[in-house]
Amino acid sequence: MRPAPVSPYATSKMVGEFACEEIASLKGLETVVVRIFNAYGPRQDPTSPYASVISKFCASVAASEGIEIYGDGGQTRDFVYVGDLTAALELAGERPVVGQIINVGSGSATSVNEVARLVSEIAGAPIRTKHSEPRPGDVRDSRADITRAAAKLGFAPRTSLREGLGPTLAWYRTQTA
Repeated sequence: MRPAPVSPYATSKMVGEFACEEIASLKGLETVVVRIFNAYGPRQDPTSPYASVISKFCASVAASEGIEIYGDGGQTRDFVYVGDLTAALELAGERPVVGQIINVGSGSATSVNEVARLVSEIAGAPIRTKHSEPRPGDVRDSRADITRAAAKLGFAPRTSLREGLGPTLAWYRTQTA
C-alpha cells in the first residue's frame, strides 16, 4: 500500500523515514524510527515554528497576554509530556526494535479549546482568546496509536496533560519574572 500523507508536514516526515531506511540499508546501521507526536514541557521555545501550542499558550499566559487559537479550536492533537517522551526514547535505544517504526504520544486526543481551558484553570485566571483563520495544511485531528510502543517497548505514558501543564506553566512564569 502506497503511503498517502495528509499534509506537507507529514510528507516531510515520510521522506525522513525513507532516508533513514536507505541509510540503514546502505551503511548497515541499526535504526529505529520514533514518530514523536506533540511533545511539550518546560524549556520549549514558543517562537519555534515547530513549538507545541502548549508552549505558546503558557508563554502568553506567563506574560499576561491573550492566546491565539487558529480555527475553531476543535482540532485535536496528541500531547506527550517531555518526561514520558524521554522514557520512550531510552526504551527505543535499549530494546530490540531495529528497523521498526514506533509512535510515541499519549494515545489520547485533546482539543485546542480544552488545552486553553486547562491552562486557564491551572493559571487560576480567565484567559483572553482570539480566534484566527485556520492555518493552511493543518490536519483536523491527530492521535498516536501507541499499541506498538506498549508492546515492543513496554511504554506507557505516566503524565496526564493536566499534570504536565503545571510544571510547564510554572517554568514559563519563571522566564517572565
